Amino acid sequence: MLTQDDLQQISKVVKEELKPITQSIDDLAESVAFVKDNAVTKDEFALLDGRVSRIEAKMVTIDDLSRISGNVRGDMVVLVRKEDDKVNAVITALDEEKVLPAKRVEAIRSHHVFPAPPIVSPT
Repeated sequence: MLTQDDLQQISKVVKEELKPITQSIDDLAESVAFVKDNAVTKDEFALLDGRVSRIEAKMVTIDDLSRISGNVRGDMVVLVRKEDDKVNAVITALDEEKVLPAKRVEAIRSHHVFPAPPIVSPT
């Protein structure tokens, strides 16, 4: 039969062997409590989902940016072409009035932005 001393030794060994299991259970209980306190509820998630949907609806897509970029590029080409036409008109006027020598006029025209048919100056 087991003596009181044997029972105490068995109890001590069992407690030592169960210590890691008890610690794991305590850690798990602590983790569950943390998740319970900090987890997003279904209602909070639905609210966030609604907000994200509204943001996505207002977001600019890559296609939108490409279209806008193309429009701006086209507008810039039109503006630069008008300015090029104005510069060419001034060069022609200066050439016709013989304000600049022919070589200077030819050099200035060689820096054109948009190709133009060659202009034959009256001689």
